Parts: sequence; C-alpha cells; structure tokens
Amino acid sequence: MLPFCGKRDQYDKHKLYLFKWDGSIILNVLPPSLFTTIVAVVVCFIYNHYHIDISIHVTVTPVLAIVVGLLLTYRTNTAYDRQGKRLWSTMKVALRGLTRHIWINVDPKSTKDSLEKETAINLLIGFAFSVKHYLREEGIEYDDLKPFISNIGNIGTVIPESEPLEEQEDKVLEKDKKKNPKIEIKTFKWIINKLFKTKKQRQPIKNYNLPLTITFYLTSYVDKQFNNKIIDQPTTQVLFNNLNALIDCLSGFERILRTPIPMAYAIHLSQTVWIYCISLSFQLVSLIHYVTIPAVLISSIILFGIEAIGEEIENPFGYDHNDLDLDGLCENIKEEIETITKHSRPTGENWVYDHTTSMIEIKEKLSRNSYGSTLDGTLYEDEISPYSDI
Repeated sequence: MLPFCGKRDQYDKHKLYLFKWDGSIILNVLPPSLFTTIVAVVVCFIYNHYHIDISIHVTVTPVLAIVVGLLLTYRTNTAYDRQGKRLWSTMKVALRGLTRHIWINVDPKSTKDSLEKETAINLLIGFAFSVKHYLREEGIEYDDLKPFISNIGNIGTVIPESEPLEEQEDKVLEKDKKKNPKIEIKTFKWIINKLFKTKKQRQPIKNYNLPLTITFYLTSYVDKQFNNKIIDQPTTQVLFNNLNALIDCLSGFERILRTPIPMAYAIHLSQTVWIYCISLSFQLVSLIHYVTIPAVLISSIILFGIEAIGEEIENPFGYDHNDLDLDGLCENIKEEIETITKHSRPTGENWVYDHTTSMIEIKEKLSRNSYGSTLDGTLYEDEISPYSDI
C-alpha cells in the first residue's frame, strides 16, 4: 500500500525557457516598456537630428541603478516569502497525521462507529478543498467539495461570512482617499487580460470560512472518541495538536491573502523604476546614440518584469501560471487519503505473523553472523562447521 505521490515532471531540466511564453510576464510589461522606448526614440531624434544636447551625465546611472536594484531585490524576496508552499506542506503533514491516527487508533465497535470514522476522514479531504476555494474567495458551491462536506448541515449559519478581499480594499481606499499603488502596472495588466484572456477571473461571491467550520466538527469527533474511551489521552493530544496545526496554517494563508505590500513601498518602487527607465535614454544617448533605443527597451522589460514578478507571486492562490497549483495539490491529498482508506485497518495480527513477512524468521536471519553462527555463538542446526572434527 503506497500513497499517491504525483508527477514530478515540473523539474524537467530539458525545458527551453528561452522560447517559453506560458507563465511569462512579457505581455504585462510590454506596454510600459514600449512607452519608455518611445521616449528613447524621441530623445535620440532630438539629439542626433537637431543636435540639441539633452543628455545628462553618466555618473547618475550607477547611483540610480544601485537604488533600483536594492528595491527590486527586497520586493521580490518579500513576495517569494509569501509564496505559501511551506504552509501548504505543513498543512499536508497535519492532514497525514490526522488520517494516520484516526485510521489506525480509532477501532470502531459498531457500524455507526465505522460510518463516523469514514465521515471524519472525508472531512479531512474536504478541508483541503475548502481551503483552496476559501483562498480563491469562490464560495462553497463546487462539485469537488460537496461529496466531502454534505453531512455537516447548513454550513452557512455556523460561521459568519468573510468579506471578499476586493471589497475590503475598496473600503480602505475610499476611506483614505488614496490611489491604488499598483495602478501603473495593473492598468496595463487589465488591458492585456481583456485582450488575450490570460487569466481566469474570480467571481465576487459570499465567502464563508468553511475550513474553520470543518475543524469544529473534527474537534467534536475527537472529543467524542475520547469520551467513549475509544482513544486514549496521548492519541487525543496528538489529534488536537494536528488540528491546531491546521488552524495555524489557515491563519498563515489568511495573512498572505489579506496583508498586501505596504502602499508607500509600492508607490515608491513603481515611481523609482519609471524614473530610472525614462532617464536611461538621456544618459545613454551621448554614448551610443541610436543604440539607446534597443538598450532602453531591453532594460525596461527586465526592470518592469522584476517588479511584475513580485506583484504576481505576492498572492499565490489565484489562477495565474505562477500561482500554486492548488487543484493538483488538493487532488494529491485526496488520492493519498483514499488510497490509505481503501485498505482495511492494519493490526499486528494481520501482518506481523504473515508467512511472507514473518518477523520471527527475519529476526532469526538477522541474528546470524557471517561465520555461520548466531549471536550467542551456537552453530546453525542445518550447517556443519569445517572445523567441527578438530
């Protein structure tokens, strides 16, 4: 019985990323890059055709380059720390622990107990799928979720609804009367999405904290098993620790989802990149003349691209190419748990003394050393030492 492990071709070293467009941010940064390139064309034309010296000293370039590099590095590192994969791995460990202890340590005494046990296992699968839809703010009416939570009743009345992130941002911006700091990049991104349909749009829908609701039901199940003396105190404590780990992971996901980068930093970073890319034309025109145009285009794509990457991976729970594959991760958890529960609950009697894996025979074989004797010094009964007659 081996749990499902999933595919591993995402680490294929033979992929030619130079010619790969899926997952690239080129389309998002192309409009601002073209704008700075147009500025470079105008600067080169004025400088070379009208012979008007509008260049600035090249000593400004290293200073701005250092500042822009530090800002972009911090921006990307901060966004990557919010990537969420570590939290998902921790959640998966907790789900595996709960599945293992419930399936092994809970010994059902009746058919009703068996049904309760299977229901609890289904809720573990439902927790993973509910986290996926909760982070995407999609609600709970989904076919991949219903089979695992259909038994817990009217879930909408258990936990108050959580307001979608977009509505929270609108209220904050309206209250503070401030402009969205990411409007420079997001405006172009919105245009590209409308033209090329590169992103699946999320629907504004009422969003309940269903994962937290599921932990309530799982807690009541563990409490019932302990009160009925089906599980002991140490097992109960382990189960509660794993449930607490699930809640910790859920809180970590919410922190990533609902705490974007500070507005002042986003504004300053965007303005700095724009100033640097525009001023680059004035710094290079006196040195490389019309070569300034492709140089500015390439530099703008690189710098705006790094900024866009930090923005895109800041919220890793959507449908972008660079977001976490939550659908695949949930299916992986589902297949692992279903593979385990398809087999009967293992006990010592049904595998330790099996004739193919007899631990007694294995112990006897391991106790023999390489000279044909056991660890206590006696010879094998079925073998004769060549020096036995001496």
